[in-house]
Amino acid sequence: MIDELKLKAHGRVLTACVAALVCASAGAAGKPGGANTAMHDIDLRGGGGRLVTGQAARQLRAAAPAGQAQALADFERAAPGLQLRWSALTGAPSRIAATKGALTGPSAMAPDAIAYDFLARNPALLGLQADDIAAMRVARELGSSATGASYVTLQQQVNGIDVFGGRVKFTISPKGEVRSVSGEPIANVAKAASGTTPLVPVGEALALAAADARLDHVEFSRDHGLVWFPLSATELRLAWNVVTGDGDSPNAYRSLVDAVDGRVLWRQNLTSYAHQTAIGLAYTSDGPDPGTPSGTSSGNTPGSDPAGANPRQVLPFDGEDFFSHDDDHADWWNGSGEADYSRTVSNNVTARDDRLGDGSPQIVTTDPSGDYTVSPAFDIDLSQAPSTYINASVVNLFYWYNRLHDFWYGYGFDEAAGNAQVSNFGLGGAEGDPIIVDAQDNSTPADPADADNCNAFMRADTDGNSPSSRFLICDRGANGIIDAGLDNTVIAHEFGHLVVGRLLEGNVNVSQGSGMNEGFSDLFGLTIYAEADDELDAPYGIGGWYRGQPDSSIRREFYSTDPTVFTRRFADIVDGAFCAVRVCSNDDTMACGTDDDCGDGNTCDTASCGFQFQCEPPTTTISQGPCRAEEHDAGEIWANTLWIAYTSMVKKFGYGAAQTAFHQLVVDGLKGAPDFPDFLDMRDAILVADLDFQAGAAQCLLWDAFASMGMGVSASSLGSGDINVIEAFDTPPSCTPNIDVSITANIGLVCLDDDTIIPMDITNTGTGDLVIDAIDIQGQDAAEFSLDPSPEIPLVVPQGSTVSFTLHHVPAGGFGARNATVVITSNDPDEPTVSVPVSAEVGAPDINVAIADSGAFGNVCTGEQSDMTLVISNQGQCDLTIDDIQLGGTGASQFDLPTALDLPLVLAAGSDFNLPVRFSPDACTDSTYLAHVAISSDSPGEGTVNVPISGEADCPELVIDPVGLTGLNAFPATVVDTDGSLGCFSEKSAVLRNNSSCPLTITDISAANGVDFQVMAPTVFPIILPGGEETLETVVRFTPQSDADPLAPGELTDLLVVNSDDPDGAQDAQLCGESAHGSGTRILVTETSTGIPLVVDGLERLDLTSKQKNRPGPINLDFTDVPVTSTDVCGNTVAYHVNLETLPQAESTGKHGSQYTAHAKHGNLQTSDSFGLDQCEFRDTQLQLQDDDSGACLLAPKGAACSADSECCSGKCKGPSGNMSCK
Repeated sequence: MIDELKLKAHGRVLTACVAALVCASAGAAGKPGGANTAMHDIDLRGGGGRLVTGQAARQLRAAAPAGQAQALADFERAAPGLQLRWSALTGAPSRIAATKGALTGPSAMAPDAIAYDFLARNPALLGLQADDIAAMRVARELGSSATGASYVTLQQQVNGIDVFGGRVKFTISPKGEVRSVSGEPIANVAKAASGTTPLVPVGEALALAAADARLDHVEFSRDHGLVWFPLSATELRLAWNVVTGDGDSPNAYRSLVDAVDGRVLWRQNLTSYAHQTAIGLAYTSDGPDPGTPSGTSSGNTPGSDPAGANPRQVLPFDGEDFFSHDDDHADWWNGSGEADYSRTVSNNVTARDDRLGDGSPQIVTTDPSGDYTVSPAFDIDLSQAPSTYINASVVNLFYWYNRLHDFWYGYGFDEAAGNAQVSNFGLGGAEGDPIIVDAQDNSTPADPADADNCNAFMRADTDGNSPSSRFLICDRGANGIIDAGLDNTVIAHEFGHLVVGRLLEGNVNVSQGSGMNEGFSDLFGLTIYAEADDELDAPYGIGGWYRGQPDSSIRREFYSTDPTVFTRRFADIVDGAFCAVRVCSNDDTMACGTDDDCGDGNTCDTASCGFQFQCEPPTTTISQGPCRAEEHDAGEIWANTLWIAYTSMVKKFGYGAAQTAFHQLVVDGLKGAPDFPDFLDMRDAILVADLDFQAGAAQCLLWDAFASMGMGVSASSLGSGDINVIEAFDTPPSCTPNIDVSITANIGLVCLDDDTIIPMDITNTGTGDLVIDAIDIQGQDAAEFSLDPSPEIPLVVPQGSTVSFTLHHVPAGGFGARNATVVITSNDPDEPTVSVPVSAEVGAPDINVAIADSGAFGNVCTGEQSDMTLVISNQGQCDLTIDDIQLGGTGASQFDLPTALDLPLVLAAGSDFNLPVRFSPDACTDSTYLAHVAISSDSPGEGTVNVPISGEADCPELVIDPVGLTGLNAFPATVVDTDGSLGCFSEKSAVLRNNSSCPLTITDISAANGVDFQVMAPTVFPIILPGGEETLETVVRFTPQSDADPLAPGELTDLLVVNSDDPDGAQDAQLCGESAHGSGTRILVTETSTGIPLVVDGLERLDLTSKQKNRPGPINLDFTDVPVTSTDVCGNTVAYHVNLETLPQAESTGKHGSQYTAHAKHGNLQTSDSFGLDQCEFRDTQLQLQDDDSGACLLAPKGAACSADSECCSGKCKGPSGNMSCK
């Protein structure tokens, strides 16, 4: 019973049980049906040739490898609205169609070349490798005369033999665009192929095919050679491709017979018959929102999606998936007595609306053609009350109970075995007993208090009496009101009770017996809806939709191969045990059935027990025995045991073969079990069935499953009612595997990002199958290790076989020791857990840098450049990866690195890289350009190394020497010559010096005003002065154009301006010269009575007379009491007694044009001096008074150094600046 609550009987006798369902192919002897009955088709390929849809397809897409995901993304961009479907066999896309646009652009290549090119460019799309593509042949190439399109088929081959189903078909537009690709080629196909020599002769294969099709008279047989048959994506079997014709019917079969062991791997009836069938809407998986395994549902609350996450599909309402079309069983209504298909009354099932629970349930009807899809009669809106979609619920039950009848028929639950049918077509058993199934049973009775809630039932009854099955609704509060008739796992569970009950002929006792009844039924709810791509090691629930939470379960624990998820074992059937007889809370001597039996306010109580004595006096007042196990709790233990067996068989034999074998073993085990079996009896019956069905191929897998749950060889039980069993976990000696692991424990030195490959072999050196339940990598560095291929757990290693893995180690970061442990859990009785340590040492790179002169480039002039080499070395153990090299620092713009650096740069251990660094300043500076080369790498502790570099770029520095032509360097008194007729001027030189090591460019030298002063040299520009104190003489001429006062000294000034590339700008020097109105003299008189020349103030007398003849007349000037006048001229102090700038010229035959005598007298001291003047001469004359007696001169004698005329006895101080002497 699928109940968490208690059922109010309301006078009805109900045997409550919960069920599940399964699919497989027929295996019973004796051809069923009429003479023309065809044998069912067979397809043992993984996935059975199906496509993956819904959640499973979304999971495949989400888990697609990077290359495949990228290809699909590219195609979706190129062709919006891309249609994509996935193969259950390969797990890769098998239908890719561009309904708009195309998958590729136009091409001028031939169609077959386009096909090959497409695969070569997109190998990851179908998971192919280059060798897979190269081995394909063009099987067919067609064209359309109407459109010009081409259709190319490539056939996959191994060693020249075709792979069955391994064709890839292309639709190519007239422009050469690929519009669609389809096919299920096998990846790495050569590796998947096992052996090329057939052990079964072709003649024997023909006979085996005919026998398997039960052909009593073979009309013809043909051999079409060998093919490779894909049992799975990783296993190809060599098979004979044969055709056999039935001499007793129109049927002919194409069969693929294993060329090694003779199995029929695939069969298809080549004869087609016209047939019309009824149709209807039903859920095709677990239910409206499939949740097995747990976590695969939409996550929505039931009812939030009106149609369900996996909406109903329009399906044929017939048995042709299991029977040939003309088999009596193929038409569900055949034998029912119905005139047409208009009512939900078939030969196997009568499905009804029994909401009122009044004894008058209603059969759902439609048109005579049997269209159970008509709207609105069969619409469904799960957000509404279940009563609004009662017809849809009835139809879903009708479809599945018929389909489950057909499913189990194929495994031998047929007429003779006691199935339920109106007509048994003369094939044995008692007839007239179709299943009566009621939807939403008693959900809306006249008195709401009488409503049944939250349950589902199956009363199996005996053969010849109709089984009764009822499905209720359940108010799950916030999760909505749920119709149990829409949860297909519940439907399969309930049908399972019919299978178990009738095959055991009702001989099911309490505790273990009733537990098996529940357990088998739960199991069928899992295995029937299991899909090829399900994650078998995930947790699985039963009745999740019915519970209101699709990813949950109505059971205590999820079913799982993981002992930490499903934690109970054989001995735990005692958990939840109770005394069968209940007593009243107010009178423990009164047995009761319900609370009503005990009076108002009292309850009918159940006592817990662990042993029989706890239900007997003196522990209890009256006998309340027996102590029995709670049937659902005990059933969970049995269901999980067989679930482990099922998953192991899928791992070993593949999905299709395991489905067939497992369900056949269950049916045959039920048939062969003793009356009132306990768990161990049924264990043995299934093991015996395996010996007959497949020669014991699953013996050890089955033993491992039973032993893992405590039902090993040494386990014991006193019978079906025993709840104090003794569990054991041992297997027989013939099933004692021994694990041997071969691996290199110490990898040695590795480097970051290295993918180090360590072969690991696991060998079974014992007997029986070695079942590896887990391969885990543990330890602090476990994340760096991975296995390739990723093991599919449980992994079955037959006796004497070896499975090989590649352990990859890819260090993720950091350096030093790496340690992990490969932990392998298996059914090896001596070493259930093997721990293999693996270690490695992750070496490190070590960056080292060197550059000459500590990176100092020295001085480099603007416009020039200098190169140095920065040597980057890897002095570590592993590759050094340099991710970036950049210039940094305030002066970085003045330096250059190569523009074509190919980064990241990888330096092997011990290698160098020479990095050119250039200093090419674009501007001079008085400081030093400072920068650094920043090198970013993976050298530990040195993420970025900054290498200092520096350079100087001296600025040109103009120096004018002297700093000015004034003061001591001033121009001497020079006669004004305004029109240049006299040719009067004076010249001075200034030296221009480049005080820098870099060139100085002079662009112009001039006097600012240019009136009294002119630059005579140089005159051609620009002039470059090289660095290093190079000089340039500049000549300045003084040609005064005016004089303010002819009787007093006067000065004229200007600036010498030098323009250059000195960053300080134009430089200037002061120009200053004394102007003289005309030729003349300035006389200063000194006396030396103290030994030091002193200027005489108030000179008594000073005479100036001309000599020779003068024109216009003689000069005779007499000055008395002459004061001393002092003034500043060009920064020099000039003292004088008289300043005469207009002395007329006198004729003379001497050197000078005029000759003059100056005579001074002061007291008893006097002196005189004679001198001549030319027309451009102005003379400083110094007279030194002398005693007439001594005649001695105390001033500087001739040849002595001097700086002014007044310092010399002669009154004449001449010579170049800085080197003047008395004349």
